[in-house]
Amino acid sequence: MAGRAERANAIRAHILVAAERLFAEHGVYVVANRQISEAAGQSNNATVTYHFGTKADLVRAIARKHGKQIERVRERMLERPPGSDDVRDWVACLVRPVTEHLAAKGNPTWFARFGAQVMTDPALHEVMIDGALTSSSLVRIPDGLNRCLPDLPLPVRAERKHMTSTLRGAGISGEISNG
Repeated sequence: MAGRAERANAIRAHILVAAERLFAEHGVYVVANRQISEAAGQSNNATVTYHFGTKADLVRAIARKHGKQIERVRERMLERPPGSDDVRDWVACLVRPVTEHLAAKGNPTWFARFGAQVMTDPALHEVMIDGALTSSSLVRIPDGLNRCLPDLPLPVRAERKHMTSTLRGAGISGEISNG
């Protein structure tokens, strides 16, 4: 039984790598499950559906894979400035975990391009954001930012919130709240 589970996990890992690359290169809806199966070394065209379900589920799995790694870096960073009043510390907690993750992946990294492809699609954008919004570390960052900027006018906060919304899917979230 353990051998079967290990084989299934290996197949899933190959599918995730192949799908991420193909989605980054061509776009999510252009790539067929057959192409992903072939790129993952699988002859059965139903393999992707069997292991992941829908395309949205596959996108979610790719985002979750990277999100876990990014979250570990962010948690480590948040241990340092728990009471910081420097905006740069809090912005670094948003941005650096993603850049460190991408740098660790080496070249080429498909995740950044995959994230850009997915974030331009309204339906898949929500899939990526849902994963980012469940991050425990991202919930703490807006509070830290708000403490640093108590006098920031509401329109400026709203504009910054809008600007950061496109960064959420890559794991860079944590808006300055409107309140």
